[in-house]
Amino acid sequence: MFLSRWLRGIIGVQEDILDAVPTQRNRYTALGALVLTGAAMTTLSAGAALWFALPGARWTIALVAPVWALFVYSLDRTFVAAPRDRRTPARIIARLALATAIGVVIAEPLLLAVFQTSVDQQVAQNRRTAVAELEQAVRTCNRLFPPPPADGCAALRLDSLDAALATREQLARFRTEATALKAEIDRIIVRMDRLQALARAECTGDDGPGLTGSAGEGPNCRNLRAEADRYQRETDLIGKQNRLRNLNRLITANEMTFDNQSASLALRTDAATTSELNRERAEQASGGLLERLRAFDDLSAESPHLFVAGLALRLLFISLQLLPVLVRVLMGVTPYDRLVHHREKEQINRWIAANTRIADDVFGLLEAQQRRLIEEIPIHATRGGERD
Repeated sequence: MFLSRWLRGIIGVQEDILDAVPTQRNRYTALGALVLTGAAMTTLSAGAALWFALPGARWTIALVAPVWALFVYSLDRTFVAAPRDRRTPARIIARLALATAIGVVIAEPLLLAVFQTSVDQQVAQNRRTAVAELEQAVRTCNRLFPPPPADGCAALRLDSLDAALATREQLARFRTEATALKAEIDRIIVRMDRLQALARAECTGDDGPGLTGSAGEGPNCRNLRAEADRYQRETDLIGKQNRLRNLNRLITANEMTFDNQSASLALRTDAATTSELNRERAEQASGGLLERLRAFDDLSAESPHLFVAGLALRLLFISLQLLPVLVRVLMGVTPYDRLVHHREKEQINRWIAANTRIADDVFGLLEAQQRRLIEEIPIHATRGGERD
């Protein structure tokens, strides 16, 4: 009995009026229970949202959740207890839209609480995937072979990578130049060897095509030697050999530099990877409501059954917010509403009558005062004439 009266009291039912229509008690008791259920669901939703969103400040649940529930309760009570002439179609539609929006908001934290075990597992999986992808990204953005991609690496690229890549490019140019120069020198040497061999054969008197067969330093011998010397000068063989030696020294020096830079880059990459992973894990440790919502979306995308269950629960929570409004609208104008309306009219009429009497009394006093003033004017005038 006390519980029923209390449930009716939270929606503003006047028991002395309801006593005149006792058949309406069950209706308004159920309506009060619906309003209380909506407020309770709001409290649970706010508590769940703060529990997941602020793991380090969960004491705020005791402050925020009741305030949020009081807000929703006040909206429901205002509509339920409103006079019948204030429940216009426009206000009903606006209240239904607001109740739907509130239902959508409170549904998500409650879903996370219902599927907490699965969501926790998905959050852990997402975190492991994020850590692995971050580690792969750091190492990809700082690799030497093959070169790192141009896009998506600006924040992860190390300065030492640029130096190592520059050294590698320079080393590649030196090697290409040295290879081409060595091939050219080899071709010159082969031709030089043929010219020098021909000059020796002529000077020693060997027989063969283009040879005189006469030993000694004759004109042909001197001409062939001069041709070999001239070819060596024209091709700058000595200069090319010196350049090749310099290139080989530069290649050796750059190889040592590149090896040192590669080793340093590997150490820096390991350090950067560790730093980025620690930062990522620190951010993950703080958790958050959005992270859990994304995890639930991932689960819903992977499991059609979970998607259907989540949709059904969302509709249920939204319906619980809509029920007080819908039930009150469907109840229409009840005998209790008519009695309340009649009492309100009586109270207004009594107030008007009381204030009318007060106004009449005030006007009566003012008229009496006016008459006394009018009666006193001739008396003063007569006394003035006698003195003259």
